[in-house]
Amino acid sequence: MKEVLLLGSGFVAKPAVDYLLKRNDVHLTVLSLFQNELDNISKGLPTEQITTIQLDVMNNLESLNEYIPKCLVVISLLPATMHCAVAKMCIAHKKHLVTASYISPEMRSLDAAAKDAGVLLLNELGLDPGIDHMSSMKIIDAAKAKGATVSSFISWCGALPAQEFADNPFGYKFSWSPRGVLSSASLPATFLWNGSIDNIPPHIKFGVMQPVSIRSADGTTMEFEGVANRDSLPYIDAYSLDRAQVKTMYRGTLRWKGFSVMIRALVAVGFFSTEKDERLSANPAPTWQQYVSQLLGCNNNISDIEYCLESSIRDAFTKQKAEAESLNYKFPIISRDIDADVKTALDGIKWIGLLSETDQVVSKHTPIDTLCALLEKKLSYNAGERDIVVLQHEFIIESNNADGSKKIEKEYSQLICYGKPNGSSGTSLTVGLPVGIATELIIDDATTTRGVTGPMTPEFYLPILERLGKEGIEMSEFTVHE
Repeated sequence: MKEVLLLGSGFVAKPAVDYLLKRNDVHLTVLSLFQNELDNISKGLPTEQITTIQLDVMNNLESLNEYIPKCLVVISLLPATMHCAVAKMCIAHKKHLVTASYISPEMRSLDAAAKDAGVLLLNELGLDPGIDHMSSMKIIDAAKAKGATVSSFISWCGALPAQEFADNPFGYKFSWSPRGVLSSASLPATFLWNGSIDNIPPHIKFGVMQPVSIRSADGTTMEFEGVANRDSLPYIDAYSLDRAQVKTMYRGTLRWKGFSVMIRALVAVGFFSTEKDERLSANPAPTWQQYVSQLLGCNNNISDIEYCLESSIRDAFTKQKAEAESLNYKFPIISRDIDADVKTALDGIKWIGLLSETDQVVSKHTPIDTLCALLEKKLSYNAGERDIVVLQHEFIIESNNADGSKKIEKEYSQLICYGKPNGSSGTSLTVGLPVGIATELIIDDATTTRGVTGPMTPEFYLPILERLGKEGIEMSEFTVHE
């Protein structure tokens, strides 16, 4: 039996486990703090192929020295901050590692040690990062092979409730902790657009959303709002593109209408603070209405709170719009109606329950974590609801015709994947399956690369994309001639 050690049992683990255990020569040991998740993962699987052990890995890291030596490869689905500690242990025991997370600088620093140990530390095996990189490199390498150049790359990715279930003011639902999603609102964005490097500060990022229309294979057009995702510039080099030829390099996140307004409103009220707030831990606990009045610095009566709310939100939205206009961005921006956005925000805040006179705050010590705990309950999926994953790359590819004239084509690579009602979500499938497939490649000795890497080369992306297609996760590619 080929031994695999899986750390963590979150929502993406099940598709990875199910994929690997379709083979009868694999045995999985799964370590997790949560017994209910372990029971769900192992349900219906051959008992001789899976062993589940309840263990708090994060607080008992040294215990992994008992399990890592017994396996061929470790899959870490722990929080990203734990990956490097696990990676160091994998290097010490000369075992390979697979994660779905971005390669951090600390992980990158382990490259030489991993190569010396003959170990592969393979990261970015999810949806974003993961399938987005692999599908991008497939198009880019094919263009280079034909002697063409890529002058523009625009990528959009979103994991959302299917439109019929986007039935709340955010147009969004969480199937895991919302902390990472909300924290992204506090990050700036940088990208190259039509030859100009643009920087968007976090306080206006969700006020300069792009209109995005994506047409699916069945002819349906979906309308999204898109926001720039962190720093796109490093991907010029990561994708081995020529800096002198690339005019646009942009990676963005898709959201349904409503999300950007609600994020901006909650920031304006003060809910995105990461500082500990002693008022949250008062005894008795404050009601939500009381705490909102404290954040706003106004009297604790509903008329004063609503007045202060509207004033604070309107003032923030007005300043954001003025600053965005003064920066004169060249990319397309959705025109904002401040009156309409303020009304949407106020209605949404009431819907969440932030003006409740009876419901008490369940303190998580900081405003943002306390808000996350509330949203995790209010914006959760109900039984029978499904999500949708949308990924689309747009390339402008330039080459020379036989007569010397310039040939310009727009090439698209697109994935639209729905979750299965009462089954695996689209998000878990598009993260868990790449992890499982990458692990399969390693245990079958189908990889020769060693050290710290992502799936950017044909050695990885060709077999992974091919096997994803067999699982129903397939990019569709089409060309539009300019």
